[in-house]
This record gives sequence, C-alpha cells and structure tokens, in this order.
Amino acid sequence: LQEKAFPAKCAATIKANAYGLGVNNILNSLYEIGCRDYFTATLGEAIFLRKIKKDINIYIFHGIKENECDAYLGHNLIPVLNSVAEIKIWNSFGKKKKLKLPANIHFDTGINRLGLNMEDLELFKQNKIKYDNLDIKYIMSHLACSNEHDNIRNEKQLEQIIILKNAFPRHKFNIANSSAIFLDKKYHFDLVRPGAALFGKIGRAHV
Repeated sequence: LQEKAFPAKCAATIKANAYGLGVNNILNSLYEIGCRDYFTATLGEAIFLRKIKKDINIYIFHGIKENECDAYLGHNLIPVLNSVAEIKIWNSFGKKKKLKLPANIHFDTGINRLGLNMEDLELFKQNKIKYDNLDIKYIMSHLACSNEHDNIRNEKQLEQIIILKNAFPRHKFNIANSSAIFLDKKYHFDLVRPGAALFGKIGRAHV
C-alpha cells in the first residue's frame, strides 16, 4: 500500500479492535514495518493505542466534546474536527492552555456522514471561523463510492476537494481510504488511510 501510494504517506485505520483481529498485535506488526500514523473511531480506542506506543500519531474520526479536551491533550491525541462547534471547542481550549493544538479539519464532500459542509467554507473565507490556536495537520474528506471505479460521484467529490485545496493551499490533505488508493493517484494527495485493505479486503471493482 505504501508503494502504491508513494509519495503520499501511508497511515493505518485500525478502528473496532483492528476490525476484530486484535489491535495489539496488529499495531505492533504495523509499527515494526515503519507505520507511525493511525486512525481510530473513538477516544477510547485511541487511548488504548497510546498505552501501547508513545511515539505514533493518532487521529480520531469521531471528533471531540468539551469534556474530552483534557484527555486529548493528556494522551497526545489528534481530533478530526467535524463541525464548526468542534473547531471552536478545540481552538478555545488551545487558547486557554496557550498552545497550538494539533487537529484535522474534515469536510463532507458527498458521503453525508461526518464533516463540515461546503457552505461552511464561506465562513473560513470570511474569517468567521477562528483557528489561530490549532496546528492543522490535514484537511480531510472521504469518498462515498471509491469501490466503484466508474461512479461519477468520485469525480464530483474530487471537484469539491479541489475547491478545498484552493481554499487551503498551505495545508496537507488526506482523502483516500482503501479503495481510493486503487482508484487513481489523483486521490492520494499527502496521506492515505487504508483500513480493510490492510487485512486483504478492498472494493470489488479493484480485485
């Protein structure tokens, strides 16, 4: 996967106990071959990873709540911020602590699940969303149909992602899940985050 994605970095999504295979052994195996970036779904999963490895980057898909800020900071974890409210929570906490706190900002470009919507982009352009106390590691999104090679929605989402890229020219991007790695290099950007493909499963269109 790293070879396929190069020069993008290759992270590993190991949520849900590494898809039921046992996160402890999976993490140790991935670490041994050089993987240092990981995505989990929840704060609890991330804290468990941190107890195993101290020198990895851990990103959490499900965002942050106000009462979780101390845990994120204490365990050196990176939230994926999915709303204007979450950006405000984490930025305000950074201001209070006089720190620039790491984060990903997630835009929903078509999967209709988590993430800021494209209308929120106008708030950034108008400087109405403050994130002075955030160290943005990546702007991210997620393809809805990456396992369907000819699905026009992939190109439609890419158009939205290019708009984001133009709006945040200095920031790195991560978009590609497992199937998107095999879809086309134009979806790779700066970091890919395979999950199921780590365990031998990818979309039928790419088998």
